[in-house]
Amino acid sequence: MFLSRMALDIGQEDTQNLVRSPTLQREMVYSAFPSSSGLVLWRMDSIEGRMWIVILSPIRPDLRYFHQQCGYQGVFPSWDITDYDDILDNLDLRNTLNFEVCFCPFSSVRMPRDYLQDMNYIRSWLESQEKHGGFDISNILSITSCWKMVDSKYTLYAWIEGKLWITDLPLFRSFCSGGIGENLDTGAGLMTVSENLSVWM
Repeated sequence: MFLSRMALDIGQEDTQNLVRSPTLQREMVYSAFPSSSGLVLWRMDSIEGRMWIVILSPIRPDLRYFHQQCGYQGVFPSWDITDYDDILDNLDLRNTLNFEVCFCPFSSVRMPRDYLQDMNYIRSWLESQEKHGGFDISNILSITSCWKMVDSKYTLYAWIEGKLWITDLPLFRSFCSGGIGENLDTGAGLMTVSENLSVWM
């Protein structure tokens, strides 16, 4: 698996439209791969006032077109690509790891429902994934969520940062590469871990 991160120039109109639209995100992300690339996961991260897209893919992406449309034009390349399998293999599983995840806990609905955006509900949903995901959550540091319109329906996106232990590395690897939750082709389902303070390596 390859983990990629690219800085997005939010000052561009194309980038602003991209951030608002999971459908445009999907088109742009898949422009970096041949049609036979398999499942590609991504999420939008806002870190210290800068917007990033993080992509997990089974093959190495070609992000040049994505960069031309939404990246910082004065910086080339404006992305990092790393072998995520190597990172997972080299983790010390005795240590607490930082994690970040964006997921949709259920399929899209016709109208937003306030109780589904409750922090306790979102946290409980993620904790329910531990057993078959090969991890144990030790601490939740932050939870945010928002509704987005996708294909004429409302979809709840939840972002959680915290700390966990990996209890079964092969199971965790499979869990991460297969995506977490629903709507995996709209910018949801990607979990990353790191031993560093930042979830990005």
